[in-house]
Amino acid sequence: MSTKPFKLFGRLGLSELLYAISILTVIVGLLYLQFSGVATPPSVEIEAYVEGRNIVIKVVDGDIPRMDWQYIVYNIHGNPPLIWTSSSQPLRSGSVIVLASNLPPGIYKIVIMHKPTQRIIFEEKITIPS
Repeated sequence: MSTKPFKLFGRLGLSELLYAISILTVIVGLLYLQFSGVATPPSVEIEAYVEGRNIVIKVVDGDIPRMDWQYIVYNIHGNPPLIWTSSSQPLRSGSVIVLASNLPPGIYKIVIMHKPTQRIIFEEKITIPS
């Protein structure tokens, strides 16, 4: 006498059903994060400019705490760095922050990321003239 394996909902066995439920849970969670706005960074308006040989940003509008943002500044003719620089102060409306100093002439790219959401909130190329 042979016994048949336990089947639930027709052809799906218990392990297949649990696998399908786990995939569905991940998909629903990702869709919720995408469309609910939970994973949306705060709105910040930033201006970047050159002051001598320094790259400076000015926060026009918005507010992000010090621990919630990080940045990289690199010459576009080289490889971007792999390690992001942690911020030294919060992004507050009206604040002026020097991101890089004593840079040689060239074209540089500034990328600022909101850490909790892992989204880029500012990206711009800026030229330091010779």
